[in-house]
Amino acid sequence: MKFFKKHFFVYLIMVFIACGTVAIDYSADFQGPDDVTVTIDYMLTGELAEMLKDASSSDDGPTPNNMEASGWSVEIIEDVPETLGFKGTKRFQGEDALQLLSGATLDTDNQVYELRMSETDTGDSIEYRIEIPAQSLKDATTDAQSEDSSANATNDAFGKDMEDWMLETMKDMFDLDISFIVFGEIIETNAHHQLDNRMSWNYDLKTSQEATEGPYVITRV
Repeated sequence: MKFFKKHFFVYLIMVFIACGTVAIDYSADFQGPDDVTVTIDYMLTGELAEMLKDASSSDDGPTPNNMEASGWSVEIIEDVPETLGFKGTKRFQGEDALQLLSGATLDTDNQVYELRMSETDTGDSIEYRIEIPAQSLKDATTDAQSEDSSANATNDAFGKDMEDWMLETMKDMFDLDISFIVFGEIIETNAHHQLDNRMSWNYDLKTSQEATEGPYVITRV
């Protein structure tokens, strides 16, 4: 995800200038603790869409070509001037799923957000906590600023007031929907909405950066 992260702060400025938008719909469908299908829809407009179209194969990040090369099934939803929409789907099973969810090996270059699962044996049952850590919600911009000297210079020059103003002004230009479909009996979640075993959350740029905890659900089998 280096390309995406490294330039994301600059992208956001360009989105603001060009009145573009970024929408991400991230879904994780769990059939069991070692079987999860991740589907991500991206819809980009304005300069960000054009820059992602022009990204070379040597650039890291969730581009259609890079996702296909990593084993994702990719579908182009829309590709017209200043608009790019595409969907990537990948099923992780067995050891691949366990490695992914433990954080031992991550596919975050293409997932963007870090998906984790921890297991607790209570004796009578096993509880699974499935989550995207709060820091992962912030990394797209915070990592960009720590890696990008021009972003750091901007923060140094204008300070936190400028950062807060940008988050408030640009919050509606970024939309993130996250959903988990989980197995077992749900015993705890911070979901914004719940329908049976499907939990969902929605964030804009400001709320994703200010989140003190990420989306999570605890299920029991």
